[in-house]
Amino acid sequence: MFEEVSKTDSVVTYTFMVTADLRNKRQPRQAKMSVCYLHTGVQRPANLGKDYPAYLDLCVVEARECSQSVPPGQEPMHWLLLTNIKVANFDMALAIIQWHRWRWLIQQLFRILKSAGLDMENCGLNTIEEIQKLGIMALPAALQVLQLTYSEQSDQIQVSSVMETEKVDFLQYFNPTLEGPTARQKKPHPARSMA
Repeated sequence: MFEEVSKTDSVVTYTFMVTADLRNKRQPRQAKMSVCYLHTGVQRPANLGKDYPAYLDLCVVEARECSQSVPPGQEPMHWLLLTNIKVANFDMALAIIQWHRWRWLIQQLFRILKSAGLDMENCGLNTIEEIQKLGIMALPAALQVLQLTYSEQSDQIQVSSVMETEKVDFLQYFNPTLEGPTARQKKPHPARSMA
């Protein structure tokens, strides 16, 4: 299946901004991706009963980074995505890829809820109801941390999307007292932007 999708003639290219990842020593870059898709089916395993369909219709979407956009020492990105969503055109294939990219943000949100932030796994609560209530209360805080993490990528996002007006007003009042006299010690971002 994966070999066949690489042989398809229909290919479109698109670009997107790859964010930096310090863990992998990845620098931000503009990545050029070639995309192709293929409709296929997966046969029902022999050990499953006749209650299941004989095969499952799937679509394979492949996104492969073009070599000219890969910096030296970095591996090119290559995604092979299986979906049961009908991909009728390249716009839908690009949507599948975008959904896959958003999955990373969801994983980061759960990471903040668990080991990298709020440590919900070690909360000491015993019942599922208690844990669910804690999760409902912790989710907005984890989302704020995630928004702040990604805030330096854009001066367009307003801090009011994360904090109440009173807190923003306080920060605006208090911030100049934390700045130093030199240009490097002053806040480089616009007032009230998330960055």
